[in-house]
Amino acid sequence: MEDLVYFPYYCTGFFNTSNDYNTNVDAHHPSDFSSLNSEAAWTFNRVLQYQADGTPAGVQLAPYYYMNGHGGWNNTQADGIITIIFPGASLKDYTINVEYKGRFTNVGGDNYAVADIQLGADVENAKVVMVEGNDIQAAINGILDGSLEGIEVSQSGSVNIPSTANGLCSIVAVGYGEGESQEVAYTSFEFSAGTDRWMSLGTALYTEDLMTTLYKVDNPTYEVEIQENSENPGVYRLVNPYGEAYPYNESGDWDDSQNHYLVINAQDPEGVFIDQQKMGLNWGDGALIISSLAANYLGQGATLEEVKAKGVCGSLTDGVITFPVKSLLCTLESETSFYYGNINGAFKVVLPDAAATVQTQATTKSVKALGVQSTDKKAFSPSNKVSSRELKFGIVTSHNSLNR
Repeated sequence: MEDLVYFPYYCTGFFNTSNDYNTNVDAHHPSDFSSLNSEAAWTFNRVLQYQADGTPAGVQLAPYYYMNGHGGWNNTQADGIITIIFPGASLKDYTINVEYKGRFTNVGGDNYAVADIQLGADVENAKVVMVEGNDIQAAINGILDGSLEGIEVSQSGSVNIPSTANGLCSIVAVGYGEGESQEVAYTSFEFSAGTDRWMSLGTALYTEDLMTTLYKVDNPTYEVEIQENSENPGVYRLVNPYGEAYPYNESGDWDDSQNHYLVINAQDPEGVFIDQQKMGLNWGDGALIISSLAANYLGQGATLEEVKAKGVCGSLTDGVITFPVKSLLCTLESETSFYYGNINGAFKVVLPDAAATVQTQATTKSVKALGVQSTDKKAFSPSNKVSSRELKFGIVTSHNSLNR
């Protein structure tokens, strides 16, 4: 297939004696496994660049390292695992990176998004645009067909992009070399060109039940700042719920370059839903992404009343947001499917007024009895989280479960 690379499985030459495996480690193309036998799972096995005569200058392989009868390590969705440069060839450095650095307002009151653009040594120039929302492909198409003008840069550095947007925005950059577009980089973030439409309500109590689907952790309850949208009352967002506040995080587990929000739409208290969004947390298996079944149905064209009738919406009652069991969805960027969240039915957001009532009652009860975890990081032993960050799915431990 065009630009893709296949290889038959081979023995790496490594004989693994750890944990009494005592077996060879083989490298497999993802198509060797039924669960990865689709073009979408093969794209990291690809030609990196071509030479002038049309032959490859270099390729990369993204193997599944597998021990027969034991399982292995899935690297099929990763860059840079194996790189092969062909004789006499060299790879051009067309890399491009974009980082949102914040907002700048000049003396005239004009607002700009500040972006740091880093260009590889062989990038001749790049075109940079800022768009509302996160439809990255539409922005790329607009740059390529000229319908989006953007800003042209020819060297690495800071770029000020004028904008009057409010809400979710994206900066997209396309790098050019040898007269052709080469690589793309982008970042999405919350931007406000005027008065902030999000007002802090104070501290909510958040009971987590999404990571429990993916990792061997329990359901902690902890304090998180919550904000409400002044233009759309009933739309709330938790501020960095999977950042430092999440009890089982360690340094480096979350993206602290910007805020990340868990936005919950509770404008209809009986029809609460969560749109798909990234949480900024990554334990080495890809960023955490969450959503809800209700949002999934709404995205397919169902009305909110129809979705409510299916019984998959959350509810806001007496200042407490809850969802039915298995009505939330979660996944990691390395995965190709969503998994049911809220498997324990523990997911809960207690708004500040209701949380104050709970905390007042707590003066006559033990914290443990309320199920409220301390936010003191020292109170959590490393044994509370699997040291190898073992996924409940993904790191395969038996031959049968791999469905080869």
